[in-house]
Amino acid sequence: MDNAAIQARVKYWTENDYFDPATREEILNIKDPQELAERFCCDLEFGTAGIRGILGAGTNRLNIYWIRRVAQGLADTIKEAGEEAVHRGVVIAYDCRRCSPEFARESALVLAANGIKVYLFDSLRPTPELSFAIRHLGTIAGMMITASHNPKEYNGCKVYWEDGGQVPPEQADRIVAKMKERAGWIVDTISEEEARARGLLVTAGEEVDAGYLAAVKKQLLNLPLAKERGKHLSLVFTPLHGT
Repeated sequence: MDNAAIQARVKYWTENDYFDPATREEILNIKDPQELAERFCCDLEFGTAGIRGILGAGTNRLNIYWIRRVAQGLADTIKEAGEEAVHRGVVIAYDCRRCSPEFARESALVLAANGIKVYLFDSLRPTPELSFAIRHLGTIAGMMITASHNPKEYNGCKVYWEDGGQVPPEQADRIVAKMKERAGWIVDTISEEEARARGLLVTAGEEVDAGYLAAVKKQLLNLPLAKERGKHLSLVFTPLHGT
């Protein structure tokens, strides 16, 4: 991308009131032309593993505006699938990375603005529970705010389909196509108060947790032995930057 195109992107982000003051200020405070170019030289990409990137302002950084675009692309894909898909809704979970709760909330409000019911977890949850929740609640899709094993500077969003697995290539392509159909960055959103008042945003919590733990326990081959010998086990765990 040439310098003129990059400057046009910078101008759009810094002069459009859709972008919040903190985002615009972050961009205006960048004095290094090379860093500015790196932030706006390209777009992040969405695929079967979702989208992830370094947190920050710009088209080549992950921020609420990218998260909103993904949520809108998912919403348009669901609406295209029909009224039943819209009625089934989407469940959203998130990890403990920086901005994860905010990204989850923004995703929920975009989906709700499109008339899609959202089940939003009340605090951080592991990715396998999100997969379980999709099937447990019978939703058409799920979103997990996480960057998996990437370093702490990153965050991301994975989209799951009704079977509890990551979206297959054909669904990922549909979401990308829907994202591209909308020119610019502005998408539909509503307030949390309105979403809850209309029954489009509900909290997922203890009931799903109980179901998930019960399902996990069923996978134990010998529960009595696990109870008897479990306290003697020593475990070492590393998330490799992840959460």
